[in-house]
Amino acid sequence: MVTPDAGPSDQRAAAAGALVLSSEHRTRIPPSAEAPAILECNGVRKNFGGISALEDISITLRDGEILGLIGHNGAGKTTLFDCISGFLKTDGGRIRLGGVDIDSWPAHMRAAAGLGRTFQEARLFPSLTVT
Repeated sequence: MVTPDAGPSDQRAAAAGALVLSSEHRTRIPPSAEAPAILECNGVRKNFGGISALEDISITLRDGEILGLIGHNGAGKTTLFDCISGFLKTDGGRIRLGGVDIDSWPAHMRAAAGLGRTFQEARLFPSLTVT
């Protein structure tokens, strides 16, 4: 739904299938500190040989919260996402989804439990044709 006061970026988002509300409906109320934790990472570590990519990373994502990770290239953002989603095994720490420890779960079980992710490049199989 695009409202009459939607700007160009709103119109592009709507064309991509996003729901766009008028500016009066855009105010978000952050969740309280008591909101249940949906995703928790506590002391997550990941090494590649002698290089420490992640060291003691702890984050909590609460129900209704939007959390962003910002950092320089090589800071470990993608490595953290790979560990959370099960594409990489952690070298330490705990990852919980809805209070359940998912460290031993493979990626497909995490996805079936509702944990999803996207990739920077959406070329899943560049060598395949539409046919």
